[in-house]
Amino acid sequence: MKFALTFLFSISACAIALPTQNEPIAPTYDAMRDVRFLLQNRQNRGNAVQVTLGDLNSINQSVYRRDLPMRISIHGWGANADDGTHHSIARVLLDEDDFNFVFIDWSAGAQTINYVAARNNVPPTGAAVAAFLDWLHENDLLDFNQVTIIGFSLGAHVAGFTGKSVTRGRVNTIIGLDPAGPLFPVGDPTGRLDVGDAVYVEAIHTNGGTLGSGIGAPIAHADFFPNGGETQPGCTTGGCSHTRAVSLYMESVTNNQFRANRCATAADAATGNCALTPIAFMGGEPSNYRNNLRGIFHMTTNSASPFGRG
Repeated sequence: MKFALTFLFSISACAIALPTQNEPIAPTYDAMRDVRFLLQNRQNRGNAVQVTLGDLNSINQSVYRRDLPMRISIHGWGANADDGTHHSIARVLLDEDDFNFVFIDWSAGAQTINYVAARNNVPPTGAAVAAFLDWLHENDLLDFNQVTIIGFSLGAHVAGFTGKSVTRGRVNTIIGLDPAGPLFPVGDPTGRLDVGDAVYVEAIHTNGGTLGSGIGAPIAHADFFPNGGETQPGCTTGGCSHTRAVSLYMESVTNNQFRANRCATAADAATGNCALTPIAFMGGEPSNYRNNLRGIFHMTTNSASPFGRG
């Protein structure tokens, strides 16, 4: 059944009337053809090279190293390979350690004013990324236990569909940075990022709620709701609160002072009605996979960097 949906999409912080949910995927987007895999590590940081699914020469002639862990970054709606978020995440991770850092450029499916079309392009994009990982593993170039995927907004759900679609192993960690909410029903785990998509799934919720861009509900092994998870201090727009998840994650990699308190429910996390003693750190590198972290968590942050309060 078709229906119209209007929401305040906070990347642009303006109301956008969406087409019907059943609008078909744009016929010009073929994820297996159009998704680009851009690789860098400390040998070529800041100068990523494209590697191609199915072309071993593109791997052998690149800086790819079988002995390095892999970190994957996936952008959201409207972004592309020049997205500053990707470059910032690459910088902080490669400052921390050496990785095969792969940026997933699915701009051919994400750069559209039609949010519904972009949302519908999420599952095939995840399948293309999964095919890339399976291919690397088949050629003894990948250890799934060394893979962490970081996805922002729609990219968080691309990460989820990647985890659902791999056939030769399980992704170790997925970090969802304010996973997109519109058209991703909480009650349908098969159609969004979910706990079953990796050995460990963590979500950082910064712009949930009725008018937020994020999903705003627990969907992971560990769900963090900084400042309640709906609006962020120092932000005057929803777009700022939405992208704050990226800033918080990056700071957690370089200097993790995000000590969080366990909450019984998401409603308690929204109000801060949680345990008095912090027991967990949000984000970080390596991930909380090693801590087997489970639950719903709340913490307060500063309104500007450094955000962590220790």
